[in-house]
Amino acid sequence: MSRKKQTPTAGPGAIPAPPESINLPLVLTKEQLAAILGCTARHVDNLTSRGLLPAVHLGRLVRYRREAVLRALANLEDRTAL
Repeated sequence: MSRKKQTPTAGPGAIPAPPESINLPLVLTKEQLAAILGCTARHVDNLTSRGLLPAVHLGRLVRYRREAVLRALANLEDRTAL
């Protein structure tokens, strides 16, 4: 009997879930986005001011659309792969 080696779904060596299965709100605050990215809210501000993360400004509020963030991250990944 041969056993197939299973790919881990969590922990080191895990394969990340495809973007369509990520369960994120449609709109994120900078604090939520910072927690997801594992950085500070100030770093999110810096990325936004440099034009690397698209933001939606609603008066004094700043929000990040899930799809726009995923697209921006994919674009950044493509740029660093060159």
